[in-house]
Amino acid sequence: MSRTYRAYIATLLGNYLDIRGQQLTRPDVYASERYDVSQKLGEDVRTSGGAGLLYDSLRRRTGINVVAHRPRNVIDICADGPLRNHGPGNSTHDRRETTT
Repeated sequence: MSRTYRAYIATLLGNYLDIRGQQLTRPDVYASERYDVSQKLGEDVRTSGGAGLLYDSLRRRTGINVVAHRPRNVIDICADGPLRNHGPGNSTHDRRETTT
């Protein structure tokens, strides 16, 4: 099965808890079979006033994900092209350069 997702580029304002590269020190947060610990971490960041989280993707080896708790902190949003998923571990990202 093939699915197409949209990829976006944006400017993020605020302070984000960055847990990239911490899969070994935070295994419960990065567990793919359960979400209770990661949801609690996200809620703790949100209630303490944090803007969100940066973390390594569980589905795309080189991917980085963002949780932005406050939409007003996400500005300058631009489409970056489609991301096609052709099954587990087989994603391609079509990035097209444009000039004006």
